[in-house]
Amino acid sequence: MLLVVLAGAVVYWTARVHRPIVGLGNHDVAGITYNADMLLRGGMPYVDTAEIKAPGAFYLVALAFKLLGRSVHAVHLACEWWLCLGMLGVWWSTTRVYTLQGGALRTARWCAAVACALYWMSFASFQSNYTTWIVPPTAWCFACAVHSWWHRGWWWPLLTGIFAGLAFLIKANAVVLAPIVLLTWVLARRAGAPYANWSHWPLWIIGGVMAGVPLGIHYVVSGAGLEVLVRAVFPLDAAAAYSSRVVDAPFWYVPWRVLLHLEAKFPVQIMAAGAVLGCAVADRIMGDRTLRRGQGLALAVVLVFAVLSVVGGGLGGMRYFRHYAPQYLPALSILAVHPVLPRTLRALVASARQWWVCRRGGSAHGAAADNLLWSEQRREHPWTRRAVLAALTTTLLALGAHTMVEVARAAPKILRGKYSHGWRPSTADRSIATFIHKNSAPDERLFVWGWRGWSVYFYADRQAPTPMYKSLGTVTTYNYNGMFLAKRSERPDRLHFVPGPRADELVEAFTTDPPAFVVRARPFFDGAKGDPMGEFEALHTEIKDRYEVVFRSGKLTLLEHTPHRTARLKRAGKKRPTKKNKRRRKKNKKRRAKKRRSK
Repeated sequence: MLLVVLAGAVVYWTARVHRPIVGLGNHDVAGITYNADMLLRGGMPYVDTAEIKAPGAFYLVALAFKLLGRSVHAVHLACEWWLCLGMLGVWWSTTRVYTLQGGALRTARWCAAVACALYWMSFASFQSNYTTWIVPPTAWCFACAVHSWWHRGWWWPLLTGIFAGLAFLIKANAVVLAPIVLLTWVLARRAGAPYANWSHWPLWIIGGVMAGVPLGIHYVVSGAGLEVLVRAVFPLDAAAAYSSRVVDAPFWYVPWRVLLHLEAKFPVQIMAAGAVLGCAVADRIMGDRTLRRGQGLALAVVLVFAVLSVVGGGLGGMRYFRHYAPQYLPALSILAVHPVLPRTLRALVASARQWWVCRRGGSAHGAAADNLLWSEQRREHPWTRRAVLAALTTTLLALGAHTMVEVARAAPKILRGKYSHGWRPSTADRSIATFIHKNSAPDERLFVWGWRGWSVYFYADRQAPTPMYKSLGTVTTYNYNGMFLAKRSERPDRLHFVPGPRADELVEAFTTDPPAFVVRARPFFDGAKGDPMGEFEALHTEIKDRYEVVFRSGKLTLLEHTPHRTARLKRAGKKRPTKKNKRRRKKNKKRRAKKRRSK
């Protein structure tokens, strides 16, 4: 069993060593590191930063910086150790749920080993983003919930609430854990679970509140107030605006696209889960009582866990971004290893082998071979049994073939680092950040305009001039990319500037105490047309009149405040480049580029 788990871990570490994550990976991770730095400087998220994300990941990364030092390696290493805790949750969840009502412990442990291996192999293509951090508390919440139905102890439902609250504090999509726990409790109660009683309800609520007590104490002691934290954890206005995107598609199209999304991200789990459901249906049709002796409850419970986890990934406008997928990885890994699958496969192989032997031995033995796989309850309907067997076999072969195709298609992308490198990786942010760090003091400010440049804050170790460090969704409209996009003719053409207090505060900061450097990303956001800077006339004028381009790297442009640049060049004993020198330098640069192309 341990070797199976280690095999999955070896695949994970091989992928990480062969193709490590470039920088922070997804640029959204820069939001986590910015708030973590703010905590270590004595600031408070939502007071000293304009933020709509949940605070849990900020505190976890701040703790990692405190223990391991401030570095990219610390972020990824802490996330990997955090995922190890999630693996233990998957192991315990699998063993608990598949030993319900007398299930074999040895079989459940083998299922848990395979589930953990699938868990590790699948995580090789994900970064340390918000959704990745909610996986361990999600797995432990489900494990404690299942354990609490069959074992006495008030602390199990209390722990269920604590882990659910912790997951919600990391990312709001984990709100689906509430209906997951409630519906699985109803199923367990109907199945006669001895300890699935009404006393669990208040303990869940108390546990959820307890998860937020340390953060509440921190905000009260710091003087920020509990109201700030409550508004941050329940950002109703921001959530309504972010989720306002309307999905205009037929009712059948939504689940079909979601299924394709799942198969593209987790082909092995989806193939195995489809086979599990096929085997379960076959058991029901053929009259077998195995599922009714306990495994039927396990299948229903895990199915609820998986379906609602997938629903949780779509909260926020049904976008189903790729980095949302880790939320449903524990549930799919547990569903994929349901004991009905190996049992049915063994029965198919044994039945086929015995059928062949009996057919060769004569008609009497052949008649006995007709009832080898399932019970005699369908004895009078041989064609029904054969049709079910044919359909089940065809489904397994089709799912297996399709999974092999998906894995073969994904393998080159993994080897090229597309999955583990993040969104079109580049070192432009680090080269610009190195220049900023070298040519500015720690108390001087930096402002970044555009999603691709957010990571410059981390590498340069500089703060924004106002709490608004990222403009997307704060002084602009939200991005509209993701799954279920509208037709091109009906899709928004561009992102737009949104005036308000944050915009006024930013203009005032540029007027009174301008930041030393500005980084602009082109495009403003990948996947959305237009740059809202053109509509933000006050800021556009300030940058155009008072800043100069220093250099460009990739899709990022570094601009420096003119007085700051003059003072910097004077200290270095250099002269400001004249227009004639600039033209000559530009001409030489074009000549060198042309020479490289000719070679």
